[in-house]
Amino acid sequence: MKKLFVALLVFVGFSSHAQRDEKDMCDLGHDYLLEEQHAEAVKYLNICLDIDDTNAEAWYYRGMANKELGHIENAIEDFSKSIQFDPGFKYGSAYLERGQLYEEKGEIQKAFDSYSSCIENNNSFCYLKRGKLFEKQKEYEKAIQDYDKYIGDGDKNNPLPFFYRGYSKAQLGLNKEAIVDYTKSLDLHPDDANVLFNRGNAKSNLSDFYGAIEDFTKCLEVDTKYTNAYYGRGYCRAKTNDFEGAIQDLDVFIEKRPKEGKGYYLRGLVYITMEEKPKGCRDFSRYGELGHAAAYKLMDEHCK
Repeated sequence: MKKLFVALLVFVGFSSHAQRDEKDMCDLGHDYLLEEQHAEAVKYLNICLDIDDTNAEAWYYRGMANKELGHIENAIEDFSKSIQFDPGFKYGSAYLERGQLYEEKGEIQKAFDSYSSCIENNNSFCYLKRGKLFEKQKEYEKAIQDYDKYIGDGDKNNPLPFFYRGYSKAQLGLNKEAIVDYTKSLDLHPDDANVLFNRGNAKSNLSDFYGAIEDFTKCLEVDTKYTNAYYGRGYCRAKTNDFEGAIQDLDVFIEKRPKEGKGYYLRGLVYITMEEKPKGCRDFSRYGELGHAAAYKLMDEHCK
């Protein structure tokens, strides 16, 4: 009986020591991860998992470290292990991380499946991720449904879902509804050049050319390198008969994008409207040289 009692004490002491070692190794691994020392994080998390390979937290943190090291396959395996032992850890964060890696690899269905499982674990952020993935696949109605759910359940101070939803609506031709969402996004983040540009496009599509010019101008005040805004503003200036202003914008666009035919096409039309035929025909010719067969019809019509 005495020997059994001693043996039990030794076992309890060993078990307690092992648990302490496991926690110490996991804590060290997590600390190194936070300090962005990812190789060291993996080393200590390996020791932690050698002691207990059912530790979902350790698998998750090692997946994060492997992701930062560029070890994508290892990271996916780690996140899958974390899911195996605790699917709901951190509200399904392993599903989120694995979904993003699948998306990077172009394994779209696997990414969809991971985001959907993440949603099932009450992680509303995955509505945003899945919605964006639907958007990339041009499934705009489904994207809008996910953005609706994120906005309903998620952070209403986040400008991104309003921008994303507006973009998907614009792709469906719902420009008025898109402008409402773009405006909500800008209310939260007024200096977003991308949102200003897209709202300008939506206004232009509705023939609100002066409103579009205002947005394109604000876009360029925020980011002078936003080249497409010069084209958009040039188009709108042409539509409002500000031909000189249109030429100025299109000159900048062509200087920055000399191999994009649309700049020559539009500037050529503006020059023809201004009765500067040689300049217009020269632009049509360049448009044709860039591989646009429509240029030759324009030349037949305007340059003989």
